[in-house]
Amino acid sequence: MGRYVARIRFRGAATEIMDQVVAYVTSMGFRRTVFRGEVVWQKGGLLFHPQFLKIGLEDSQIHLEAWCKFMLFPGVYFGELRPAALGFLLAAQRVQLVVDGIEALVRGETIQQRKNRTFIIWTFVILAICVWSLVMNNLGVIRIPWFK
Repeated sequence: MGRYVARIRFRGAATEIMDQVVAYVTSMGFRRTVFRGEVVWQKGGLLFHPQFLKIGLEDSQIHLEAWCKFMLFPGVYFGELRPAALGFLLAAQRVQLVVDGIEALVRGETIQQRKNRTFIIWTFVILAICVWSLVMNNLGVIRIPWFK
């Protein structure tokens, strides 16, 4: 299913932003390691699904990659899964939270501001669907029995 890849623009000094990101990733339990020739941040391993982050700087942007390995047996892993690909996989949910935290940190938002923005967007989408349904029902295009 591949990796989650994002390029996030930032304002300010690159070293400051990278120091903040490294401090955040370290506080979330990731450690810097080399995995298949790539310098990555890893969490988990032998008994848990390994989670990986790859963070770099490119032209006033943070290049962020995130993925999990799927565990077949303890110590036997395969594939690369996007953080949100398997919602039931706890490791995928955890790495998605870290990705959200990094994106909020780089953009200068708090996690709560990011959650509020997502809530507002979904509220608008649901409201738009309800209004569309009412209009289509009134025009006779669709028939919704409980709207008479």
